[in-house]
Amino acid sequence: MIHTISADKINLDTIMNILKPDSKLALSEDAKDRIVKCRTYLDNKLQGNIQAFYGINTGFGSLYDKSI
Repeated sequence: MIHTISADKINLDTIMNILKPDSKLALSEDAKDRIVKCRTYLDNKLQGNIQAFYGINTGFGSLYDKSI
């Protein structure tokens, strides 16, 4: 069985099916497009910008002030 990851809501039965050993996952075309759109947005936001963006160009939690 292949479950396609998308923006659609899933229920507990679907989650249980996904957890089965023979289950496989795939990204929907819409999910791929959203990932590319988000990456492009972040690349543009960070380009030439020295501002810290928590968890994007900094660490998390106690490492919030460490650039990565």
